Amino acid sequence: TPTNQLFTAIPPPDGPYRVGVVTRLFTDLSRTNRYVSTNGSFMASIWYPAQATAGVVPGLYVDPHIAALGGNYCFTAKYALMHDHALPGVPVATNETKYPLVIYSHGHQLTRTDNTRKAENLASYGFIVLAVDHINCYATVFPDGRLFYGMDAPNLGPNDPTTMFIATNRAADVHFLLDEATNLNAGDSILQG
Repeated sequence: TPTNQLFTAIPPPDGPYRVGVVTRLFTDLSRTNRYVSTNGSFMASIWYPAQATAGVVPGLYVDPHIAALGGNYCFTAKYALMHDHALPGVPVATNETKYPLVIYSHGHQLTRTDNTRKAENLASYGFIVLAVDHINCYATVFPDGRLFYGMDAPNLGPNDPTTMFIATNRAADVHFLLDEATNLNAGDSILQG
């Protein structure tokens, strides 16, 4: 039964809007071998100003598969129990005809949800925030439950070929997502318009 007694470690957004969130699997057909063993697919989360919707429980702060990995300085098993403040899949607030878009790129070996607090807060002030799991994320989970680890760069730096490969892929992600944002605006079941 939904209650207001959910465990969360982050403060609630302080803007005037409620916050919604959806996840999407994107596939860039021009790239392959992402996460070593997949096609050009990657996950994204999108936070947005939302309509208040009764009976919807806020989503989890981090995917339980990733929280269960432990061992990483960002995640421990306790994260599997934490909720954020965004309501999954609720309608977009209709207060404005358009909302500005922010694309969030995580740090090396982190995930798209590592700054959920900031993404939710931006959305509560009328922004749409699109965050992607890049090729160098810690780990990502596809809708079918498959877990993939991102690429690490042991010699992270400007002269390292792996670092340059990662940087090129991250830039391609952002370029691809700008086009996909146009497609979401044109025909997504929740984000259209």
